[in-house]
Amino acid sequence: PQAPDNNQGPWADMENDLRAIAGTTNELYIVAGGAGTGGLGSNGAATTIAGGRVAVPAQTWKVVLVLPSASGDDTQRVTCATRTIAVIMPNTQGIRNNNWQQYITTVDAVEALTGYDFYSNLPDPVEACVEAGTNGTNPPLDTDTDGVPDTTDNCDFDANTDQADFDSDGQGNVCDTDDDNDGVSDDAEVLAGSDPLNADSTPEVCDGADNDLDGSMDEGFPNSDGDLQADCLDADDDNDGVSDVDEVATGSDPLNPNSTPEICDGVDNDLNEGVDEGFTNTDGDSQADCVDADDDNDGQTDADEFACGSDPLDAGNKALDTDGDGRPNCVDTDDDGDGVLDGADNCPLTANPSQSDFDGDGIGDTCDTPAPISKDQCKNGGWQTWIPRFKNQGDCIQFVNTGK
Repeated sequence: PQAPDNNQGPWADMENDLRAIAGTTNELYIVAGGAGTGGLGSNGAATTIAGGRVAVPAQTWKVVLVLPSASGDDTQRVTCATRTIAVIMPNTQGIRNNNWQQYITTVDAVEALTGYDFYSNLPDPVEACVEAGTNGTNPPLDTDTDGVPDTTDNCDFDANTDQADFDSDGQGNVCDTDDDNDGVSDDAEVLAGSDPLNADSTPEVCDGADNDLDGSMDEGFPNSDGDLQADCLDADDDNDGVSDVDEVATGSDPLNPNSTPEICDGVDNDLNEGVDEGFTNTDGDSQADCVDADDDNDGQTDADEFACGSDPLDAGNKALDTDGDGRPNCVDTDDDGDGVLDGADNCPLTANPSQSDFDGDGIGDTCDTPAPISKDQCKNGGWQTWIPRFKNQGDCIQFVNTGK
């Protein structure tokens, strides 16, 4: 619903002008609506009409896209020069004689007001142009959205706000495939860690030299012991004092200094494809008891079972777990799993996420006497079952009759 001075004033004038713009040569895409709550009409302020069934907006808005009439896919014909018209008008009296053009804004502003996303089928750069424009005055096309118009951008399709061009070839660094002309592409140099802007810096090879000029030698190649030599040049890769040749001969791992006798720690210390072999494993899973949080694999942790008094080594002896979430009640802060902590739950052992409490007695409906459905339940003091909801028998009977 629009205020008369809105509808019959600038809104009507705009519609007349739009008809003229359309004429016989243009076609218009128009979307309009209201925003906010509460307008001022000839009968005063209102937030709704028609008995509350129709909301009255605080503002009315319209967005228009103007295209020359033609056949085919219209989205392909929209460019950064395409005219858009957007207005946001107050839904109030006293504006009948105002020029509608004083309410012109951008499509972006209408989107911010309404939350709608107009022209979403357009390519993003074109959408950005026409939505930021004001009545046909649009920002220039910026395909890569780097703030530099395509007309002057040295990389139209790759964002480069700084327009850096190391080799001054007119092609920005971000879209120049070999900025330093060393025969190695920038992508390959970046991936390898060499400097794509220095022809003397090339991807590292394992040769004991600093090929990429970063102050390190042979980085990127395996160096098991983290010393100054990569494995390809190191006679003792794990730096455990035993040569690689001797470790291979004896069956230990020349790349792991931690190949040690097995201890119960959840690690394959001797690297023989067994973990904690020789240690007790009550439930026969992949973990010995010393590292298994649930030795009997009954779904309750040993710590919880100890706390609640059940046997952590007997799967048939479990602590009470009302909601079956694997945490026994004695340590579970939400025994019924309804998302309400026990201390605040009006039915801590019966799930009732809504916490509804018909009679307001602090006991939730799911674990309390159901609401009365017959007047007989209200008589002979029966109404007292639902104190404090009912103050007397009459309150109870009224509820049965009316549901209120």
